[in-house]
Amino acid sequence: MVSLPASKVLDPRDAYFDTEGVDNDLIGKTGRSAGLILIFSAMRLLLTILTTSILARMVSPAEQGIVALAMPVVLIVTGLSEFGLAQAVVQSKKINHRTVSVLFWVNFGLGLLLSITVALLGVSAANYYGVSEVRWVFVALAPNVMVSVLCVQYVAILRRQMQIKLIEVCSLAGVVASAFVAVGAAALGASYWALVIQVLVAQGLNLILLVSLVRWRPSVPWRFPVRDARGALSFGGYLAIDRLLNEIILNFQTVVIGRAIGSTEAGLFFRSYTLAEMPRRRIVGPLSGAFVPSLSRLQGDPEGFRDMYVWQIGRGNLIMVPLGLFMCLCSDVIVLILLGENWLGAIPILSWLGLMTISTLTISSFNWSLVSCGRAFQLFIFRIIPNIVRVMVLVFTARYGLIILVATFTLTNILVMGPVLYLAATKYTPLDRFTVWKTIKFDILFVLFVGIFCYGLRMLLDLHPVFESLLVGVIILTVFAIRIYKTTEYRNDVMNILRKFTK
Repeated sequence: MVSLPASKVLDPRDAYFDTEGVDNDLIGKTGRSAGLILIFSAMRLLLTILTTSILARMVSPAEQGIVALAMPVVLIVTGLSEFGLAQAVVQSKKINHRTVSVLFWVNFGLGLLLSITVALLGVSAANYYGVSEVRWVFVALAPNVMVSVLCVQYVAILRRQMQIKLIEVCSLAGVVASAFVAVGAAALGASYWALVIQVLVAQGLNLILLVSLVRWRPSVPWRFPVRDARGALSFGGYLAIDRLLNEIILNFQTVVIGRAIGSTEAGLFFRSYTLAEMPRRRIVGPLSGAFVPSLSRLQGDPEGFRDMYVWQIGRGNLIMVPLGLFMCLCSDVIVLILLGENWLGAIPILSWLGLMTISTLTISSFNWSLVSCGRAFQLFIFRIIPNIVRVMVLVFTARYGLIILVATFTLTNILVMGPVLYLAATKYTPLDRFTVWKTIKFDILFVLFVGIFCYGLRMLLDLHPVFESLLVGVIILTVFAIRIYKTTEYRNDVMNILRKFTK
């Protein structure tokens, strides 16, 4: 159950949102939360990779392409349905039961409306793609939007109180259950419906567990007027618009590929993108649950904010950068082992998407900094031009084929979106250029020199790809092991983790 601080409040239910006790030993709590997240994320990541590998051999690229054609709309709508209101609960210095109840019912109403919209869009989508099966995939996935809406409200309460372990346990349980159910359904001949079932079971079980663990319940919707949450709604609204545009553009890739190139290519891209996104969704996304609350508590302490940023992002990149670089250099072996020979067309796609994995935590950190300081409007404004550029890239490169489209879009994200968000973060938050450079300079130099060296090594060697990949992996891990050993803070962190496991 959620533990509540013993502070005196006018409404006892306000205690669910009191952070008086959370602010004590913030770095220690953030470190322990990040450690838990990484452990649980590693378990989810391994399980997801295993499930993906199994399903790739049981459900063909063409069949997976049917689900891939529906997922862009579902993901876009899911992002909009959250309306940014969960972040308002986490970020606000002070918030109470009255405001959170209003936010809950606004989200609920929006989620219900969007769930119905997704179901109704099935017919139009089937006609647009010329694939009749897409219609019923839309209908089946529509409830997932509402379930996601309800989940994020309870997750936000737990994040505000830094109750990260409960969030991770619920999420892991959903992933485990959905993996078994999906593989079982595929074995029984469910085809692409196994992927749909996997999504629904994961979110459904997650919601059941969250509701049972969090005792907070919203007041009836007519109890408080919407104007009681005007500030939070404004903050959440800008975040929602920004997230909506981002989700539309990211998922527009699949739509363009499915329409202009074909459903099989859409399936190849969807599965490649899913693999490349695993570290972001399973590591970076959950890490934000620890980092955003801690940065939010420090928005009035510039020096503490910068120290926390260096601490958080430096340690997170110890995982994300090696993973992304290995993905870039050894995509052939990853695809062969995890997906099989039917998916060889995914190799160059995954290699380019690995660059996004390398940079995702750093770019996300600028976003988190702005959100933590309540700068949702500035975040929205600064992303307008990069978003326009990304749309233009998709429109003009589709005619040149799948690989050109993926490569140019990836480079646009890194070379346009990243620098623009960096400028916004250093202008509107306590971050400065020195802090950012101090945090990422090793990672940039590592990718340039070690990446070029390992790429050249693979070109020169004439070994089996598996042996070449093992050699690349050893080189990458050796460099990072030396870095950890030479950095006192990192070395102490590793020793503390090892001590915990050996007790």
